[in-house]
Amino acid sequence: MKENKLGNTDPALAASHEISAISSIVLTEIFHSFEEAVMVADTNRRIVYMNSAAERLFGYPKGELHGVESKILYADESDFSEQGRKRYNVTSHIAAENYRVVYRRSDGGQFLGITTGTTMHSAGGDVVGFIGVIRPARSAD
Repeated sequence: MKENKLGNTDPALAASHEISAISSIVLTEIFHSFEEAVMVADTNRRIVYMNSAAERLFGYPKGELHGVESKILYADESDFSEQGRKRYNVTSHIAAENYRVVYRRSDGGQFLGITTGTTMHSAGGDVVGFIGVIRPARSAD
């Protein structure tokens, strides 16, 4: 029987004050079956987790972006800065909401993405990181 069950990790997650303390095993168990790309970043906006859908969407192999600032995924650096001011900062009080932004894949190709993004909080209410769920926008043709 597998020892690291999702139910056994809840106390560890609740006690965590750093997003890096969240086990990638737990994140994988939660997000592995999502069709949408899931990206998790620490409070400095460095990528600490991406699911398989994110690997496929952005074209980066597993682990290559770990610790890299999420700016690498934005086609326009000003969009990265704007989202940091709006929602991806420790003082943000914006609830999860959708926004559109142009992203860049590892091969340089770009796509318009619809992202649901928000802050992640510890049990004590401190911001411990950020999460974005991304899917390509569908054309209206």
